[in-house]
Amino acid sequence: MAQEVVEKTAEVAQTVAVEAQKVVEAAAPAAETVKDWSAMLWTALICIVSVFFVLVLLIFVMKLFGVVFTKRPKNAAAPAAKQESGQIHEEEIAAITTALRLFSGDLHDRESEVLTIMNIKRAYSPWNSKIHGLTQMPDRKF
Repeated sequence: MAQEVVEKTAEVAQTVAVEAQKVVEAAAPAAETVKDWSAMLWTALICIVSVFFVLVLLIFVMKLFGVVFTKRPKNAAAPAAKQESGQIHEEEIAAITTALRLFSGDLHDRESEVLTIMNIKRAYSPWNSKIHGLTQMPDRKF
């Protein structure tokens, strides 16, 4: 019985050794293909160029969106020139606003334009206390 186990173990070990040799032989050509740097460099170059191309394409698409959405129709300017009764022109609104601003500016006295910064004493708060953030080192007794 012990003899059979030894023989079976020897067979398995030999089979494993043969398979390991096959794996090593199969890996040798793969290591040689890694030496083909030109294919890898071309792949990297194509990837980089394609990324920049897509970025430039996105820039043009965004600019196109800007042109499309900010373009006003030509017939929209014509109704703005016509004034319906009861509406006020933009120039009239600007004149009224300027007059109100000038009128309200005369109502106030001239300030000294001096800023005074006062220190305000704040109550103690443990949230900003540094002593609570420091851990006391324990005394070591040897």
